[in-house]
Amino acid sequence: MMNKLFMIVLSVCCLLMAACGTDNDETPQGLRIVDTDVDLAAGGGTVEVALQAAGELTAVSGADWCRVIEVTNEKITLLARANYEYVSRATQVTVSDGSNEQKIVVTQAGNIFAPDTDQQVLRLGNAPSQTVVRVNSSFDFKVSVQKGIDWVEVPSASKEEGFLLVLKENKTGNPRACQLMVSTNEGRKFFYYVYQYEASDLLGAWESSQIYVKWDKKKIDKAYSLSATEVTKDAEGDGYTIKMSLVGTPVAQYLKDPSKATISLQATYEDGAFVVPIGAAQKDFVLTQEVDETANSAMNRTTDNTALEEEVVLQTLYGFSVAASSNIYSKGNFGFAPLLYQDGSVGMSYQDVTGAPESGCYLAIALFDGQQFSTAALKDYILFPDIALFK
Repeated sequence: MMNKLFMIVLSVCCLLMAACGTDNDETPQGLRIVDTDVDLAAGGGTVEVALQAAGELTAVSGADWCRVIEVTNEKITLLARANYEYVSRATQVTVSDGSNEQKIVVTQAGNIFAPDTDQQVLRLGNAPSQTVVRVNSSFDFKVSVQKGIDWVEVPSASKEEGFLLVLKENKTGNPRACQLMVSTNEGRKFFYYVYQYEASDLLGAWESSQIYVKWDKKKIDKAYSLSATEVTKDAEGDGYTIKMSLVGTPVAQYLKDPSKATISLQATYEDGAFVVPIGAAQKDFVLTQEVDETANSAMNRTTDNTALEEEVVLQTLYGFSVAASSNIYSKGNFGFAPLLYQDGSVGMSYQDVTGAPESGCYLAIALFDGQQFSTAALKDYILFPDIALFK
């Protein structure tokens, strides 16, 4: 009898324990928010935040751009307005069940609108082509092709995909270029530049050209006209030669033979640019240099100890790449490539290329005593801040 009574009591206890366990599993204990950090894109929209709670809840946003539009025991739905500012923003949503309080941190990204720098200048071949151009934009945008251009089309554009660029075949025998304006309804804009040509289109005489000359201490910064600059393909190998005459510039008057005021730049063709390695000697480019008559040097005196009026010092000139800081480098590259000017013309000028010591490199002629690049041997240098070649 006692055993039966014990079994009945044990069964009742098990049932009560099972019932209590069921109640614990199904009844939420307090307020629990699944994710208290919410990140939103600049475009805004609705977002649901999952939670577990019992009883009536309240939720209050700390900013008017983020509204609470629904509250239940399972979720909170938030609505964020679009953020058209460049800076990001953040607020807190306070959730309470009357006894407990928790906060949801809502962060919204700023309005991103910028070109993809790797594609902002596109240098493409003469064959018909299609290219997807990436754009960093939080909102939809439109692409406008430069007026008067009929060889470029942009059939589609979206913030997710960028835009499709379609080029017709270039049969002109010359390089051509156009500007694409990317803009939003808020008035923001930037530009992409499209070039279409082959290396063969850049060969021959560039007859209507200008060069800006600046001598370190003489500060010659006026533009001078150049006689024809010849771009030719070498008979052997993959090299090219850019032969540039400086006869009409002030540089020539300092040469022992002004008719030899010509520099020949050896280049390769890579990614739409003539890449010129710096450090090439110009053997015929020889400078005459005046010598101080009062200098107390045996080299400047005759056998009877009278001073010489002047002395011609032979100096070897090298082609060097110079950055905006006017530093001269013994290693690196600079490049020439087609460039679109504001008047719509297409010329050829400096183009940054891989291997340049700094961005914004350009041509210089460095004057040395002897054949070796060294600071001690450097006597002077001539800078060419800009060269504009036109056919």
